[in-house]
Amino acid sequence: MPLPILFLTKFYSLFPNLGTNLFAVGNQFLPEPGGRGEKRTLGKDSRSALSPAALTYLSDRAAQENNEHPVIEQRGR
Repeated sequence: MPLPILFLTKFYSLFPNLGTNLFAVGNQFLPEPGGRGEKRTLGKDSRSALSPAALTYLSDRAAQENNEHPVIEQRGR
């Protein structure tokens, strides 16, 4: 078991009310449900203000240097 998970389970077992309150604070930073409506979206197709630039910069640069272009999948087949 990874060490952070072990730490969090021990913390939550010792302080369940505090853990629940911290989770509630963390949930306020999550997006509201239904941003895409009923339409299903794959994770690789999801983009946000941070996603195309800050979070994926290194992998996007490596893909460009290695001449790895994204594959366009046709759905419905």
